[in-house]
Amino acid sequence: MGLAVFHGIVTAHGGRREVESTPGKGSCFTLHLPRVPPPPESARSSPAAPMQPPRPSP
Repeated sequence: MGLAVFHGIVTAHGGRREVESTPGKGSCFTLHLPRVPPPPESARSSPAAPMQPPRPSP
């Protein structure tokens, strides 16, 4: 089932995968995903809020 999930994610994002396998030596998986354009300048100029540590439960 794991390979089916992997294939579904890659396909849903417009990507492709390649698999090379040699018995007794292992497998090599190559994942290709489309590039995403950079965000607009206005989105890049606003800094992200710093992360706060979680508060302890009362």
